[in-house]
Amino acid sequence: MVSSWSKSSKDMFVKSEDIDPISRYKLKLEFSHTIHLLVEGKTDKILFQRLLEEIFDKTNQRLSRDDIFIDSAELLTGFTKVNTRLGNGEKVELFYQQLENESCISKFVGFADREFKDFDISEIIQDKLPEHKVQGRLVWSRGHSIENYFFDVSILRYTLRILSITEWLDDALKTFENLISSTVRLACAVSLASKDLKYIKAVQNSINWQIVEIDDFNVNLRIDDWKQCLIKSQKLNNERVEEIVERYIYWYSIIKTTDFSVIRWVCHGHIGINTIWAVYIRCVYEVCRKKFQVDLANASLDSADIEEIRKEAARKEANKLHEKIQEEIITHICGCHWASKIIGNQFDYPLKVLTLLGIHLP
Repeated sequence: MVSSWSKSSKDMFVKSEDIDPISRYKLKLEFSHTIHLLVEGKTDKILFQRLLEEIFDKTNQRLSRDDIFIDSAELLTGFTKVNTRLGNGEKVELFYQQLENESCISKFVGFADREFKDFDISEIIQDKLPEHKVQGRLVWSRGHSIENYFFDVSILRYTLRILSITEWLDDALKTFENLISSTVRLACAVSLASKDLKYIKAVQNSINWQIVEIDDFNVNLRIDDWKQCLIKSQKLNNERVEEIVERYIYWYSIIKTTDFSVIRWVCHGHIGINTIWAVYIRCVYEVCRKKFQVDLANASLDSADIEEIRKEAARKEANKLHEKIQEEIITHICGCHWASKIIGNQFDYPLKVLTLLGIHLP
């Protein structure tokens, strides 16, 4: 039975007599002595590797780690596309649809991003799924993507401590922890605005520390600065930028009163990670600006001079973090900490995937 979440394979795939990746993968499964977990891309593969390492290091299982092989859909080629936008998640769904009635399906498990499926995104945003969506041996992520598992204060605190080569760490972390809810809400509003207008790729890297402002409990976008960023960095025209901002303002008015347990799952995963890092850097900037010690030996310095010296020191500190740390590093460290707590089920995990792989947790 084809999931209502999955597009019909006829809409996405035309067989080629010369190259048929489905048949090729079927043969691979039939001749394999291992179970194959098919995920969307490199990030998912690495994070599941970390989970499996943790489990096999700390528990006794009836199968060995070598009995499970993780495949990445982004490396599967040979498709003749009717729809040139066929993505890695669609590949995972397509492979399952084509294999679910074959005998080799017992050697297959699929894991795909949920994205925005089964969220009621309207004037009242609701999550219509209280748990992971499962169809046979195909499992979807609990939230938009695998990054959403990391929108947890403990995971973020650990990650930021590891990444923050700054003397302002402790104060910046204290500031940031009060802003986590507001940060993810802002990211979610950006997510839904870009989803509405189909500009996710252009928008997802547009949030940086220079265009956010913070107070004790709230994060806000500097709208005019964001507009300029979208125009200059993302090459969008004024009309498109105005549309994005209009939708952002609309969604933010709804999201700010929506339960966080819904927001953390519907937020676009990549936009969420980028926004979290941008807001944390802003926290570092503000702490440094307030606490940087200026050498007052030069009596000619007035209060404006002192403030400018502090701002310059803070900018250098913020830019150091902004330039050296990339999104995939943040995600990797989040994922390693997340995986390290699988024994005890400390966070949310795709446990059904592990069960289908034949793994049993204490």
